[in-house]
Amino acid sequence: MIPFRQWQARHLFRSWVAYWVALLGVVAWRPLVEYWRITRSASGHGTVGYTYSGGMLALALWIAGPPLLVFLVWLATRDRSRARVPERPDERMPG
Repeated sequence: MIPFRQWQARHLFRSWVAYWVALLGVVAWRPLVEYWRITRSASGHGTVGYTYSGGMLALALWIAGPPLLVFLVWLATRDRSRARVPERPDERMPG
């Protein structure tokens, strides 16, 4: 496992994808199990319906909140010295 301070953009993106896959698995698990149970019932007939009664803000925070927080922490912990290009002595302007 790479220390968080050494993460590159690809590591950040992979963490987002892993979060979204896990979130989808947690959210979709129960409806999929119910769908499987209904379609395998003895009568062979059934209906499946799903409603979402939460607000759009709650949904948006679940989808974008944790990846946004990871991004902000990643920005705050990046080593800024690697981003700077050292100035060469021959490029300095005489002052």
